[in-house]
Amino acid sequence: MRPLLPAVGAGLLALKELQYLGHTLEGTIAQRINTLIDAILGPLEQEWTHGNGEGHPVARVKRLRAAILPDMIKGELTETEKSRRWELLEDADLAQQLYHYPPDYITADAPKARIIETVERFEEDLTGKVTVHGPVHATVNIGDAIEVGTARESRGEGDALMAAIDAQLRDMLGIPADAIAAVSATP
Repeated sequence: MRPLLPAVGAGLLALKELQYLGHTLEGTIAQRINTLIDAILGPLEQEWTHGNGEGHPVARVKRLRAAILPDMIKGELTETEKSRRWELLEDADLAQQLYHYPPDYITADAPKARIIETVERFEEDLTGKVTVHGPVHATVNIGDAIEVGTARESRGEGDALMAAIDAQLRDMLGIPADAIAAVSATP
């Protein structure tokens, strides 16, 4: 019998594929997540960033937000355009959420705390609310120091510090590098 949590995740992914693509996709979960992320962000990037789809989804969403938000902040948009942009931002947020569900995070030998965390994330992403499922034992591991330069990256560009933190955390959590590459690769 397949473990329930990965099946729930695959079902939720299929629902989003139907919503955005009109059909479900074939392939591994990592391939399907990557394809859906690109299907969501690609049209937004065509409209807002001259087709710039470089980098991992977090950098791509950051670049989109930097392009979409300024006119919203100025308050000079019609209600229709403001609503449209809120929907675009929600779509971008979904793409970023998808990226943060590594395909190999839940395995047959995953710690119970990881399963509880994933259930809580599903609930938060779906409903905006979280039910805390009791005390959880935590072990704190400190990673190696990451050297940080004094120069700040320009807006919308990839953030070397965030990439280093991401890589170190995934390594410490035992998420295979090939799963990371499969999800963050762009075709």
